Amino acid sequence: IQGHYLALVQIGSMYSDGVGVLQNSRRAEYFWKQAVEKGSLDAAWGLAYLYNTGGDLENKLLQYVYLQIAQALGHEGAKSVLAQIRKGERQYQVKWFSDYVITKGDKMAQNIWAKIEAARGF
Repeated sequence: IQGHYLALVQIGSMYSDGVGVLQNSRRAEYFWKQAVEKGSLDAAWGLAYLYNTGGDLENKLLQYVYLQIAQALGHEGAKSVLAQIRKGERQYQVKWFSDYVITKGDKMAQNIWAKIEAARGF
């Protein structure tokens, strides 16, 4: 599986959901991050969902980063969630999405995007 992003997404989903393997969020994260670097919008969305489950600042930062990546790759759900976050409509998240998170998250997303473009040959 050394590289095909669809296989990486599927394996990550299996670990995330505990289908055929013991549920393991860290393993899901590992496979999905590899798939994101190959340009998978589904893996970026999966990571955003995974990081949504943690309540700390680091998880919210990573959730924002992967929502940005998913949106850039064309995921409509990510576009909608980001619009709601920016408008402050998701009350349970507003306190986490401060200027700090958005500023730092944008920079992290740009770095990941550069890896995706390099993998695509841009």
